[in-house]
Amino acid sequence: PNSAEIHYDDSLYQASVDCLWHKIQTLSPLHKNVMLVGHNPGLSQMLNAIDNTVARTFPTCGIAICESTVEKWHEISPHNLRVSAFLQA
Repeated sequence: PNSAEIHYDDSLYQASVDCLWHKIQTLSPLHKNVMLVGHNPGLSQMLNAIDNTVARTFPTCGIAICESTVEKWHEISPHNLRVSAFLQA
């Protein structure tokens, strides 16, 4: 898209993996894609639940692109997500 809505949420700073999952699972259905930017250890723990081979090498400024076939955010879980790309600076 030509633009994106940006929402800052201070509760994501050093958030637990459970908090991160909750934030994703309670997103509005109006959002088709989401980019989650945060801190470790929560993000690495979240990735580890999806694919533990990625989390072991997840560096500072790393980007993991995850995809799922579910249609509703509340259905998202480590069991239906896959890491489709992994980028590092």
